[in-house]
Amino acid sequence: MPTSKRAVIALLASLVVGCSSLGSSETVNLKNANTGNTAQCGGYKLADVGGSERAEQFTRWCVEDYKAAGYIKATAP
Repeated sequence: MPTSKRAVIALLASLVVGCSSLGSSETVNLKNANTGNTAQCGGYKLADVGGSERAEQFTRWCVEDYKAAGYIKATAP
């Protein structure tokens, strides 16, 4: 196989892998130590919120709100 074809195939493969990981933002799990209630922030579809920066901002705001209500970061439920 010629080198240029290999380069194109490698580029396409990396784009497919890269794009599939850009589908949604990070999910943060939280738990209230006093009540045992749990919550999740994040997991936003990037296309729905205007990209990764906006998704990160929404997740930060969500976590800050829950922390103000006594929640702490926790492992996945």
